[in-house]
Amino acid sequence: MPFKYILILFLIASTFNSCAQHKKTTTKKKNSKKTNQLKIKDANTAVLGSKADSIVLFSKKYLGVKYKYGGQDAKGFDCAGFVCFVYAHHGIKMPRTADAQALLGTIVTRANLQPGDLVFFKGREIKSKAVGHVGIVVENQAGKIKFISATVSSGIHIDDIDETYWKERYMLAKRILKEHH
Repeated sequence: MPFKYILILFLIASTFNSCAQHKKTTTKKKNSKKTNQLKIKDANTAVLGSKADSIVLFSKKYLGVKYKYGGQDAKGFDCAGFVCFVYAHHGIKMPRTADAQALLGTIVTRANLQPGDLVFFKGREIKSKAVGHVGIVVENQAGKIKFISATVSSGIHIDDIDETYWKERYMLAKRILKEHH
């Protein structure tokens, strides 16, 4: 079997496996000067930059894919499954649930949000204090923040964080990708 087929099979298998795990792992990728790949030990040590751009571009490929409770592949996603899938594609293993994902990374103010950051919201119950939804920031243009996520009504969709529904439910934002120094 040619090496590229073995590599493709490995990437597919690791994508499905990574979303089901909750513990941190120590996986390293080689740095490439051409692609500015990142070295990672876990989700708290990834490098921001072209990796964030790649995450945003990759996530947009799935616009319109339907919502599926517990879904974590192109047949259908829930919000945390989508984040897990996108980050796993970039070598970053994430916990399977939005509340567990909210425990990772560094808190970021809305003013400092960058593409690739995660935004967390209450779920349908607005009085809840629990994380119920997660999305990936795709842009911050002078404070106008857009994020992509899996929604029950629209599947994978880009929304404005200041739309009434999201604004009322916004809880916090986290940076999983660390800035390159």
